[in-house]
Amino acid sequence: MEIKLEGRQLDIGDELKDRITKRLENLDQRFGPITSARFTIEKHAHKNEQRAEAKAVINVPGSTITATRESATVMAAVN
Repeated sequence: MEIKLEGRQLDIGDELKDRITKRLENLDQRFGPITSARFTIEKHAHKNEQRAEAKAVINVPGSTITATRESATVMAAVN
């Protein structure tokens, strides 16, 4: 499985990389082979409000799965 992690307006640290990788490996074991996954985390600052958005694009044989979550913190968006 090929995994690409990207952070926009933030640095993805080792703890976050490990959490995302473990989640993807768990999905791979439960639901079949994941050929590739791209995970993007972006921080937004708008009118004194901090928001984080996590977006996953996961490719499995014959299909592409996309999920997006926005939350107040990076960890909450990733979870």
